[in-house]
Amino acid sequence: MRSYCSVSRACWSCSRQTTGWFFCEFCQMVQPPAPQATLFDVMDCAKKFDVDNNKLSVKYKDLQRLLHPDRFSQHGEVEQDYASAQSAWVNKAYWTLQKPLSRGLYMLQLEGESIEEGEKLSDPELLMEVMEANERLGEAETDEEVRSVAEENREKLDRLCKELSDAFDKGDVSKAKEILTRMQYYSNIEDKVKERLPPS
Repeated sequence: MRSYCSVSRACWSCSRQTTGWFFCEFCQMVQPPAPQATLFDVMDCAKKFDVDNNKLSVKYKDLQRLLHPDRFSQHGEVEQDYASAQSAWVNKAYWTLQKPLSRGLYMLQLEGESIEEGEKLSDPELLMEVMEANERLGEAETDEEVRSVAEENREKLDRLCKELSDAFDKGDVSKAKEILTRMQYYSNIEDKVKERLPPS
């Protein structure tokens, strides 16, 4: 059985020193979540803003198959609890890392920073641009008009994602925080667009 990422700790069941985040490589018992692990550790990927969503999805399905609580229904209560905790941990890691905004905010958190609720940029040009996009979306009467707003908004988000990746690569946390604050505005527009358009 694969151990994925590694950490050294004593197995709660056999007491041997195990290096697996999820399973003891000696007795194969599910281990409790390791508090020192990041969500990047959970998904076995580098702590970088740019991630391969296809690989992330494959890893998620792989881990959920191995850790699904139903697989441990006939096991002891302790291992059942650990399997549930690990499965929930994997869920959190996947849903956080698969989206650029939540991934960026999590990386900001790892650097000891956060964007407080209600924190805004004093950028009149940005605020005007966002207000106009919201007005266009509110006045849009056809799916085509909504998609036009969506395409322009997606271009802005893609550009910000590239800038954010560069900021994190350079270790410029202050710049990353500024970009993420901007991204929140455009992500809000994207959410409104999804509410207006039929599922694809």
